[in-house]
Amino acid sequence: MPLPPDKWDLIRVDLPEQRIHEFYAQTKGAKYDWAGCLGIALPALRQNVKKWFCSEWCAGCLGYDQPARFSPNGLAKQLSGSLK
Repeated sequence: MPLPPDKWDLIRVDLPEQRIHEFYAQTKGAKYDWAGCLGIALPALRQNVKKWFCSEWCAGCLGYDQPARFSPNGLAKQLSGSLK
């Protein structure tokens, strides 16, 4: 899939490819966590530990604590070093 840099923010991460395959194997078949995704803006909604939303999955794969707290923008800031 082409990812033109004028349409995508690409952030390089140091993560062994094997880790991605292992985490995928652990989470394969999990449903999308709509409530968790909306829970970033509406904290009263709880995330489901058996479901994942996009940035949560990426943060989990990276080994971050409480991956559900990362919105796509928050994860991008964390990875780019602009969030301390």
